[in-house]
Amino acid sequence: MKISNVLFLGAGLVLAANVPAFADGDGDGSGSATVGAGAEVGAGGASAGAGADVSAGGGATTAAWPQEVLNRTYTLPASKIAAYADIGVIHLSLTTPLGSASATGETLTLGGAYGINEKITVGAQYYFPFAGDFDPKGKGPLTFFGMFSLAHTDKLTVAATADFELNLGAGTDAMGNSITTKTIHAGLGLKYLLAPKIAIFTGSPVGPGPVGQHLSISLESSGPIDFAIPVGVGLQATPQLFAYAATNFATIHIANKAMGADSATFIGTDAGGIPLTLGGLFSVNKNLDAGAALIFPDLKHAGDLWGVALTGRWYN
Repeated sequence: MKISNVLFLGAGLVLAANVPAFADGDGDGSGSATVGAGAEVGAGGASAGAGADVSAGGGATTAAWPQEVLNRTYTLPASKIAAYADIGVIHLSLTTPLGSASATGETLTLGGAYGINEKITVGAQYYFPFAGDFDPKGKGPLTFFGMFSLAHTDKLTVAATADFELNLGAGTDAMGNSITTKTIHAGLGLKYLLAPKIAIFTGSPVGPGPVGQHLSISLESSGPIDFAIPVGVGLQATPQLFAYAATNFATIHIANKAMGADSATFIGTDAGGIPLTLGGLFSVNKNLDAGAALIFPDLKHAGDLWGVALTGRWYN
């Protein structure tokens, strides 16, 4: 079955592309959707995404850059760069009075970031389907992001982030012409250590990337304005292995909500579902991370809609 213009997991299944591209934010009518706590199909955060937007930490090879993902800053050190790639698989099954259908597609997220100084990091990422049943191939959200480090202590790490998204695969008009939509996101990447190896977070636990997409503002006519509350917990199981679980606690529909929709949706309700992202990131060495994520937009329908992602991140 061909399903056009669907990107269910944008900037999160990508485990480290935001392995946390971990899903950040909440999907809107602009064509990008969030998975789990917020991102694109990918294994990372900032957004997956498996996204998605289905979406793991950014880093640099300086003595100050720890191997432990949990202890890293969201932003990169000055003049350092990070590059990441995430491969995701999305599966969807639908049952209607007219019958049943299913679709499976493969997605790719490519991204990079540069540390302007110790406080500011900028970058871009592109998420798109490249094989399978989802169209259009090669077209999806192109995101330009900026990050500003607000705090980094033994217990608390915070970065403010904002991004501008051009969704090149938002759909087609009545004449068959391609539609591009625009969206602005803003929020925080925040993690607090409850213990030396355990932290709670909102947004994504690691960067760089669009690690905080709490506020989503569609720039389309009568486009939705939403505020999501993604939360999660991370565990530094070993100096090399970081694992996490993330969800979306609630989404507040500030303006232009869908007809008949509630002003707010919460986890566990019919509208909010039970989103869950499970993932991990392994520090192969000081220059390379590898990871994976499993994303369920709603555990109530885990067999009908799910995503998986593999990710790789390189730091100079």
